[in-house]
Amino acid sequence: MADTESERLELSLENLFLRHWRWWRSTRGDGRSLSRSSGCCGRRCAASPRRAAAFPAECQHIHYTLSSLAVKEEFAEYPLKDIIDSFQACHSQLLQHSNIYMKQVKQIIKVGGPWESPVLQDILQEAPVPQTDVEGYLSSEVPLFLELRVRYLQACERLQEAMALAKSCLENRKAGKHLYFHQAYLTCLYKASLHEHLHKEMAEIDGRDAVEIICNTVSVEKDELLLSLCKAFLSQQLQNGDMYYIWDLVFLWSRLFLRAHPSGQGFLVECQQLASTATNIRAIFPFIKVVNAELGSEGDQFCLELCARGLRMCDLQANPEIHSLLCKTIAFLLPYDLEVCQACALLERSLQAYRTVCLLYTHPKQEQHPHTDPVPTNVRFYILQVGEGFGKGKLSELLQEPDLSYFFK
Repeated sequence: MADTESERLELSLENLFLRHWRWWRSTRGDGRSLSRSSGCCGRRCAASPRRAAAFPAECQHIHYTLSSLAVKEEFAEYPLKDIIDSFQACHSQLLQHSNIYMKQVKQIIKVGGPWESPVLQDILQEAPVPQTDVEGYLSSEVPLFLELRVRYLQACERLQEAMALAKSCLENRKAGKHLYFHQAYLTCLYKASLHEHLHKEMAEIDGRDAVEIICNTVSVEKDELLLSLCKAFLSQQLQNGDMYYIWDLVFLWSRLFLRAHPSGQGFLVECQQLASTATNIRAIFPFIKVVNAELGSEGDQFCLELCARGLRMCDLQANPEIHSLLCKTIAFLLPYDLEVCQACALLERSLQAYRTVCLLYTHPKQEQHPHTDPVPTNVRFYILQVGEGFGKGKLSELLQEPDLSYFFK
């Protein structure tokens, strides 16, 4: 019952808002529209405390209205009086339900407007101001309103002011916990071509936050900016050997790149450049995954070259699992190459793998042609040498088992 009543109230408020918005537009913002709406809003809140109680703190209509008031830069004298009258008529009902946004707007109107704070003006102008004053001001506002101010400044292309406010918010203990200010500061630095500061700031952000920043920026920024930020985050992770959220970053980068540059060849060139900077062998697997998914067999040669590079980097004794995975990836890319599949199967430490080897050896031997072979000769020789040597050693251990009847079934 309470949910139904809340839904009816929400619909009623939405209709009320749309009606008065259209009237305001038709009169070019004449203050009379606010005068009429103030009485209606006041009666609606005052007449039914139960309905007022139905407003959650995050009610989208209240949120939208109060947020708009919080960043509106100019108030004409007469409309401002009507806003205050309307505000006073209904705020007590919402205030008793601890609506923090209502409290904040009350304070903003009390001081004369959302941009009138001397400390805020000093922050925007990057003027000298005691840090205690900055901390006091930023702590006095809910982070949402600070975010709205930054968004407003960005929308108005007041880049320097947006960057100054976002930076101050990042340095504040309370506001700095909100990832949006990292996102805003990075985009401002990029647009201002402050690349040295940009990379320094990005170095403080881990893979998970990087993924979230890119995802949150997709709907508000151009592809060029998104692709540049994503590539910078990815390059940073690759060079540091950090695998945290590397799969997500590679996937996001691949989607953004192909959206901006549909050429498959160009995609392979970019993948090659990025993968060559990886200091962790495991980082090549996300690239193999996206190339195989996007280009299919057209990307097999590239994937084989990545595996060959991984084999050269990998120490068999120190990383036998990675070594085995690389060889099995090659076998996956070349399912009809019996020689490679036999050698790779020998690297798997299981009885089932040796059953597979026995089955593969029942097939006729294939002749390899160096000029048409997709596997470089040195890579093929390496796989065969390691696979057979490793396999014979493991097989000799198995032959010492007292009962091998299950192996030869």
